[in-house]
Amino acid sequence: MAFLDELKKKIAIHGFGDRVKCQQADMKALPFSDASFDLIWCEAAVYMMGFRAALESWRRLLKPGGCMAISDLVWLKADRPAEAVDYWTAYPDMTTLDARRSTTRACEYDLLGDFVLPADAWMVPY
Repeated sequence: MAFLDELKKKIAIHGFGDRVKCQQADMKALPFSDASFDLIWCEAAVYMMGFRAALESWRRLLKPGGCMAISDLVWLKADRPAEAVDYWTAYPDMTTLDARRSTTRACEYDLLGDFVLPADAWMVPY
């Protein structure tokens, strides 16, 4: 809840209180009516339910012409260090970028674009 409290403060500071509502919910059973959203944005959390499951589950929430923006971890190389493979066993759905593209199309979405974050985006300044 601390993250939502912080978000609510920022919403108020920037004057978006009449346009943005925070709601804590289970992403596997979102409590919204069909065709409720123009945009669904999921940044670094889709692994909680799986990429395909998210695409299939959330489709009903999009208005006609609506879009999804999803960030997800993918393998970029076939030759993967054993340490990385061992670490990411916690995310069995992790696959390649091409596989994510194929899944997106198989779920009957139009893929408008994608990109890989540069290495420096992973560096945390302390």
